Amino acid sequence: MKRRKYLNRFAVFFSAFMLFFTLFSGSIHRQTMPEVVVLRVREREFPVTIDLEDGAKFITAKRELGVPESALDFFGMDGGKTARAFVLEETEGGFIVRERFVQLGEKADGWYEVEDGLGKRDQVVCAADRELADGVKVRVSGEWGHVR
Repeated sequence: MKRRKYLNRFAVFFSAFMLFFTLFSGSIHRQTMPEVVVLRVREREFPVTIDLEDGAKFITAKRELGVPESALDFFGMDGGKTARAFVLEETEGGFIVRERFVQLGEKADGWYEVEDGLGKRDQVVCAADRELADGVKVRVSGEWGHVR
């Protein structure tokens, strides 16, 4: 009799436990996904120095695609001319991040010129609440400078 009583209590507890996780599984899943802040790659002005024949230097500017330093992961390749960035990709099931290797040019005011690897419509991850990897599902908490 005592054993049956424990089995009934266990069944009630287990059923309540399963009901809780069934009802809140979506919310629990969203809480386990990394939260990211993104920024669309945009044009910026980068300085250009031209050495003249008389030894003088002429400084001008060019407009090129740029990405903030916070969106890049330098890992000692090519003396800082190659970096890794995570690009946001929208799928039917939500957002995922894709790892991209980016060739960089000049640096100005915390932004790097993008020579190859990113396009004008790409959204790069500028901040994440945990480590990211290629293909990971994420929650977008806002745009860089405009966090919700």
